[in-house]
Amino acid sequence: MYFKYFDEIDYEVDGYAKTAVDLMRAVLPDNIDLGDFYIFQKYVVSSGERPENVAYTLYQNPNHYWVLLVLNNVVNPYLDWPMSDEEVQAYAIKKYGADAIYDVHHYYWLGDPYHADYSRLDEVDRQDPEILRAQFVVPMTNLEYENQVNLNKKTILAINPRVISQFIDAYNNAIQGKLAT
Repeated sequence: MYFKYFDEIDYEVDGYAKTAVDLMRAVLPDNIDLGDFYIFQKYVVSSGERPENVAYTLYQNPNHYWVLLVLNNVVNPYLDWPMSDEEVQAYAIKKYGADAIYDVHHYYWLGDPYHADYSRLDEVDRQDPEILRAQFVVPMTNLEYENQVNLNKKTILAINPRVISQFIDAYNNAIQGKLAT
């Protein structure tokens, strides 16, 4: 449904002519004159919640999942969208190997012990033995790293449900080369 507004392109693979949707003609929200009318909101994705589920929760229409993908620059929904806790573990095992998920990915320095801001950790060079001997340098395992990357993806941008129809109309007009109204 979403791709019906995109042009098609012809290409050749192994001597065979093929037709595909021209995904390079995507319209990013920056290209639409949103003005003050559109209101963005943040949404925290729960473990295992898919774009269709979020679209249903916000817009009562799972087919609006593509709005969430576009707004959050999700190209590959299997890797760019937040994974469930189980999926993160399986991904880490596939990426690093079952025996290496608890190996050190990198080290973090917690800062001055008397003025440490534990919410902001600075990555340090794991090759520097002087830093590694410091009291407030802690390792982060491969699995912890992948969990942190996934956690950073969980807060997404969404269109306020009150104006989803207007956003979709403006987006479709922009794809068709018309001025947003």
